Amino acid sequence: MPIPARHAAAAIAILALAGWSGAASADWIESTVRHGQSAQLSPIMTYGKNDCASYPIKDLKITVPPAHGSATFVTKKVTLGEDTGVCSGTAFDAPWLVYDPTPGYVGTDSISISWKFTLYDNGIFMKYATRDFTINVSP
Repeated sequence: MPIPARHAAAAIAILALAGWSGAASADWIESTVRHGQSAQLSPIMTYGKNDCASYPIKDLKITVPPAHGSATFVTKKVTLGEDTGVCSGTAFDAPWLVYDPTPGYVGTDSISISWKFTLYDNGIFMKYATRDFTINVSP
């Protein structure tokens, strides 16, 4: 399913996976996953609003790992949705945060990640970003 523009902030897109159960904000994302199932929490990517070029994510890392499971990054295709204007239909490979709860665990878990991205604003510079995730593992 294409990713809509409403999840983009300026030239930076922190994109939400369709079918999420929860809310997204600039710094915090909440999601629900059934125990025993893997959850693709979020792709992390940047793109130009006018040229639709994908910009690299650097130094992507899990800064606080989950206490009741594991988290990894996997590369998958992301397609931008119709409401991204000229970028609609553009597809990129992007790292996705994937969470796997400990077998039998039911409850709340959390993960924090950080990365560096290129920002073009009357020049080029690198900026760090962080994102916190709360995962509700349901029975």
